[in-house]
Order: sequence, then structure tokens, then C-alpha cells
Amino acid sequence: MSEPSSLYLKAHIKKTELDAFLSSSVQPPSKYSDWADWLATNQMHDGGIGPKDIEQIQFTANNVKHFLDQWLGEVGNNRFQKYDEESETFELSMLEFSDNYFDCIQVMHVLRELASYKSSETPDYLLIKGYSFGPEPDITIELTPKKSRIINETPPNAHDAFKNHMDERVKQLS
Repeated sequence: MSEPSSLYLKAHIKKTELDAFLSSSVQPPSKYSDWADWLATNQMHDGGIGPKDIEQIQFTANNVKHFLDQWLGEVGNNRFQKYDEESETFELSMLEFSDNYFDCIQVMHVLRELASYKSSETPDYLLIKGYSFGPEPDITIELTPKKSRIINETPPNAHDAFKNHMDERVKQLS
């Protein structure tokens, strides 16, 4: 990650489940063991982040909504957030998110907790990738009921959803 990447989450989730997620406590990133494998396969200019660094991440937010507001800023120019009641779909994105793996872990671990609340069997995806810098994401996390995992290959529908959403955001901001 050397250029700011974009963040995109699209999840099929009931409104009551989303509300429960947003009001839940922020969980520690050390809850997930797959960070180490992902970090080991990604080159970093600063020598890398290890398990001890991940264990030391602490948060001051009262809940997930507060964390998102603190970290990603208010919904507006850079941050997009929408819940569609008809399709029961939640979308969250940032055109300019970060170029830092530590930042990535802090935000991704909070967002991947959404899997603990969703009941829809439809797999959903959380991506961080450069909007203009090639097809492969920096990281993709698959969200299924009660489970989230880093995956090596992003499904084409997740790539397409990311690109279509970001293209639309760029048009809106132009």
C-alpha cells in the first residue's frame, strides 16, 4: 500500500442486526488469527507489523458507530454510508481510506465483526484496494453468518460491485 486505497463494504443484513452491530462494543483485533498470515505475505516498507503490535491496539470508542465516526469521519464527501430497507443491504465506503497496514487492521477488524450479527447466508465482502491501481485488492474479507475470513481471491462480483460503486462516487463528487 503506497497510494491511499479505497474501502468498500456491502453486506446483506437486517436493520435490527445492523443496529445491534453499530451499538456493540469494539472487539480487539487479536480476536482474529488470520492477520499474521496476511501480513506475512504483504511487503511493508517499515519492517512490518507483528502479533505483538496487533495485541497492543486499543480503542477509546464507546461502540462501533462511535468508532466509525471517529475513524472514518462523518458521512459526507469521503465517507459514504447507506442502508437500503427494501434490499436489506448496508454499504459503507471511503474513496481515500489509507495507505497504512496498521490503519487497515484497525478498521477492518471492526467492520469484519459485522459477520457476527448478519443472518443472511449470502456471502458479503469487505475490500480495501486502490481504486485506480489495478484489479487486485490489498485485502478482501468474506463475511458469512458468524464468520469472517481473509480470502486470497476476490470473487468477480465483489470486484464489480467495488468498481461500480466507486465509479458512481467519483461521478457524485465531480
